[in-house]
Amino acid sequence: ATLGTVGWLCASDQYRRDRKASFSATAHLIRHPSQVVKSLQTMNIRAWNYIFHYKPECKHDDKVIAAARYWLEWNKMAKDQSSLSVRLEDFTEDRGRTVRDLMSFFNKALNEKLIEEAQEHGDSRKNRQDYGHSAELSHVEKNDPKTYQELKAFAETFKYKI
Repeated sequence: ATLGTVGWLCASDQYRRDRKASFSATAHLIRHPSQVVKSLQTMNIRAWNYIFHYKPECKHDDKVIAAARYWLEWNKMAKDQSSLSVRLEDFTEDRGRTVRDLMSFFNKALNEKLIEEAQEHGDSRKNRQDYGHSAELSHVEKNDPKTYQELKAFAETFKYKI
């Protein structure tokens, strides 16, 4: 029996229908929008086309705006079908507590080894360099104010400062 999966595509009803996939419980992992917008600038066209296939409303010639729309639309979709949302930053700050919360949410017995592994290996991004792109949310605010206002309001529900 499969215990679960992790994947951003699983948030899409269409994706799950296409693959006849269902889940008894889902948790939503969210990350600060400015960091997502920056990292998405490194994606190739194939990845963008995948996003646009499932969320065509994200499409825009300006990749910074497309990334902001993606963050907003995909996270709204994921939150709508999840009973628990977890901020990536909270996992980074207190991995043990976050693993405990997730294990409790999924009604699984807590294996202390998971917490040890999370403490030791939990941050795969810690030694990465900055993306080096000038993907600022101020660019979205100036060039797509509607998306910016929606993104800002949604992000604030997760206690993100924009």
